[in-house]
Parts: sequence; structure tokens; C-alpha cells
Amino acid sequence: MKFRSLFCLALSVFLLISCDNEDIDDNLLLAPGEPINLILNDSELYNLLENVTEEDSEYTCIQFVYPFTVGVFDENNEEVSREFVNGDAEFFLLMDNLEEGFSIGVSFPITSVLEDGTSFEVNTLDELQDAIAQCRAEWQEAIVGQASDVVQECVWEVAIPDDQIFSTYIDAVFAAANGGGINFFHRGIEYNGSWIIFFIEDELHLNINLNDQDEIGLDWNFDWKVDSYTSNIITLSNDDGDLFILNRECVPGEFCTTFNFQECEIEDQAGFADFDLASYTDCLIIMGAPQPEIDEITGELPPPIDWEVMYYESEADAQLAVNPLNTMVPYLNTVNNQELFVRIVDPTTQSFTIITITLEAIFCE
Repeated sequence: MKFRSLFCLALSVFLLISCDNEDIDDNLLLAPGEPINLILNDSELYNLLENVTEEDSEYTCIQFVYPFTVGVFDENNEEVSREFVNGDAEFFLLMDNLEEGFSIGVSFPITSVLEDGTSFEVNTLDELQDAIAQCRAEWQEAIVGQASDVVQECVWEVAIPDDQIFSTYIDAVFAAANGGGINFFHRGIEYNGSWIIFFIEDELHLNINLNDQDEIGLDWNFDWKVDSYTSNIITLSNDDGDLFILNRECVPGEFCTTFNFQECEIEDQAGFADFDLASYTDCLIIMGAPQPEIDEITGELPPPIDWEVMYYESEADAQLAVNPLNTMVPYLNTVNNQELFVRIVDPTTQSFTIITITLEAIFCE
């Protein structure tokens, strides 16, 4: 699991091996003649060491100074080899390929230097494990805190991986709600709920719980695994094989939520505003036009439709397609919270859908 471009951790431990001379054989993780401390394959400490040496590891809390030598011991704790490693990749490969029941050996003390320059000494395997575990806990806490903060700042728009053909949830939006909740907007309807970000072992999870017992709840109320996370993109998967991408969007007007459209009141004309109807057209198509259906034979979507969208002051006019409003000029509402009727037409088949929108003039500072 890769979490990129996040931040530097406050705790950064560098393991330094003291040497009496420049002979490279003295620069050992396992020094000759010193007591042996074995780390069993697949033990918790062993797995922690694999995590911090794995390629692109996000754990910057512990770094080894290379080169050094690692002792390899069999299931009888007999040393079978000494392996010279030059970097994280070699150390990880050694541990990853270690036979079942084998161990690696280290010797203490290990002198450490914290990020602020103060020295720290690790004298036992427990202390080494505690140092890495503490770093992991602080790293996870920081990730959860940052992810929670980012959610509050903008909205998250739903997308799908490139190898998927279609989802009804494309362009749906998650937005932070007052009191720490979450709002989900799909096809112009708002659903309230919550989401919680947390770790299980080293896996970041996002638990979504929307207040809906029907299709929306069935499709989204899961403990999602966060496969990747940056400040702009979150990728999610669940045990049912569903995959979604959440894209961060911070520009108003670049995402669609409900059929209620707000504009600032005209100065000295409370309750009245100029509404740019044409600017709502893209969102009305996303939220209100009939969605495409995958061809059962070809498995493909039909060609995209160039929808015709027209606005009317009455439902009767919309049904008859008479007296459309001129979208080339701003529309001045006649009452606040005024309803307009929008006719969305397939120009090829002339089939149409009528939806109702609300125009609201609001006070702006």
C-alpha cells in the first residue's frame, strides 16, 4: 500500500553502527564475538523490518546505514551464513527469501540518532521493536489526521478505473457535513451519513455508512480498503470486488450536487438574482439525463448523446416544448426559491425527460 507525497515524520531514527577502524568487516549488524539476538522469520519484529526496507516504504522512521553483514541461522539456531548487504533492497530480499524457521542475527547495542540530533541507544530486540512500532503508530495517526483534514477542505468526486466501462456513480460527490458527518450526492439527491478513516495493521481503511437502506446503502455501506491515498486521489476497494477512485475537487461549479442552484442577491434587491441558466446544463445532464445501458451482446456502451437542454417557467410549457427561456442572457427570478422545468431531449429519438430545478437568491457578504 503506497501513500505518496504526504509529509516528513517527526520521528526519524537512523541506525548507526559504531566502528573502531575503517575495516569494512567491523561495520556489521552482527559483530563477531558478541551475544547473538535472533529475529525469527515471520515474527512481528521480522515483519516490521521487512516493512521499513521494502521498496518505496513510507516508513521513514528507521533507516539503516549500509553496508553491513547479517547472520543467517537455521531452525536449530546454528549460523549457516553471513550475508553482506549494501542497501534496503538487498536487506529486504534477504529477509523475503529466508527459509521458513530460519532467523537473522543482530548484536547490541545499536546507537541511534533522532531527527533533532540527540543520541539514543537500542540495547534489546524489544527496544528495537518498540522503536519501530512507536514510529508506525505515530505515522498512522498522522496519516489519519491528515486524511480527515483534507476531507473537510474540498469534495471528493467519484470515478472508476480505466478498465471499467461504466458505473452509475460516476460524478457522484462526497462532501463533509457539519458535525463531522458526510453527505453523498447522487443524481441530484442528497444522502447523509458518516465515514471513518482508520488503520487495521498496516492497511488504511475507510468505513462508509450512509443513511439509506436501499440501493445506495447496499452499494456504499462497506469497510473499504484504501489501496492508495494522496492529498488529491483516493482509490477504494471492498471484499465484493468493487473499485472506485475519489478525486479531490475544490473549485465550485466543477462538481454537481443537487437541483437547487444558488446565486448572490442583486444589491438592494433582496430575494432576486441573475441566474446563468446555461451554466447549469452540464450538471443537469449528469444528474438528470437517462443513463446509458451496456449492450448485453457487445458489452459496450452506446455512442454518447448530444443532449438538447431547454428551460421553461411552467411544466405545461416543458411538456409541449413551447416558450423556452433564452439562456443567452441572465434569467431574473420572479420569486425566491422559484421552480423552473428543464426538458432534456435525445435529438435522435426525440425522447425526453423533464426535471424540476429550484433557483435560490441568497445573501452574500
